[in-house]
Amino acid sequence: MSLGGTIKSKTIKRAVDKAYQSGILLVASAGNNGYAKKGTITYPAA
Repeated sequence: MSLGGTIKSKTIKRAVDKAYQSGILLVASAGNNGYAKKGTITYPAA
């Protein structure tokens, strides 16, 4: 997944949780800043 932001989405969380519980491998980007500084990984990768 290449989506994200600083605000958590209940809708995305439910979809991600359901996919995970169904055995689907989820891969999300960590944001454009990577892990340069603590707390910079954006949602949903965080």
